[in-house]
Amino acid sequence: MESKSNGKSDTVHRTEKVSLDALMGALDRSWGSKTSVDPQNWWPSNAAYGQCAVTALVVNDFFGGQFLRTMATYQNGNSTSHYYNELPDKSVVDLTRIQFPDGTKFSDPEYRSREYIVSNPSTVERYNLLKKRVSLRLENAAKEKLKLYFAHSTLDRKELRDKEIEMECRLGIELYNPFYDSPRNHIAEIDSGVRKPYSGIKDFNAIVDGDLEAIESCAGLLAVVPKNKPAIGESMEIFYNSFVLGRETYLIVEDEGFLGHPWLVKNSVARFKSTDEFMEWWESREHRLDTEKRNAH
Repeated sequence: MESKSNGKSDTVHRTEKVSLDALMGALDRSWGSKTSVDPQNWWPSNAAYGQCAVTALVVNDFFGGQFLRTMATYQNGNSTSHYYNELPDKSVVDLTRIQFPDGTKFSDPEYRSREYIVSNPSTVERYNLLKKRVSLRLENAAKEKLKLYFAHSTLDRKELRDKEIEMECRLGIELYNPFYDSPRNHIAEIDSGVRKPYSGIKDFNAIVDGDLEAIESCAGLLAVVPKNKPAIGESMEIFYNSFVLGRETYLIVEDEGFLGHPWLVKNSVARFKSTDEFMEWWESREHRLDTEKRNAH
């Protein structure tokens, strides 16, 4: 795990054999509200939003080159700065331009120094978090990952995204998110405020069937049972994974009063008060299993 830096480039990474595609994959799964310059308006359906400066810094860590800055002007006239990379071979790499809608106009780019970009302490903090996440993902890239279906309320999808990223990076597992890892056009509309959750859905059969197929493709299920919120979807998913498929189910129960609920106990192998408690338990279990494997040999 990396120590925090003041935004200076870590030249060790430049000697590693990391492809741009591999780096892009790690970045895409590491962008969250905590790494965005505008966390309030960030949503997983537009994960690159507000990530340009910190992403350009990470790309520079791995490939070197220079930083480019342009002004992006939306159709409504609002403007924002946008950073990206020029590699040593003069090729241009812009991994976060996908955040901008069609019709956005960009000014001619200008060069900016790393010192200029990291002059803001908030940028350095977000950069360190993104770099840590990306490094952990690349370290775990070659390892075989256990895939768990991540069941949670639609209403908590943004809040839990950073927790999801943290669990994947720290534990080296893969969490399948039914809202963002499957094609659901209405989720982007909900994120943008065009549509309210649970309204105007015409393809409900496709959504439910797709979720069931996704659960079947995973080795087990991790669910967050929310406090004082509807838990209809994840309740159905918990029952299907545990009772119908007989797969291992892990529950994070936000209301401690329900930790001993008969239906939750019956349909899970373990229950936890928080994601932190789940991660500590998982790491302890993996350590025990590794020890047993070594002793067996």
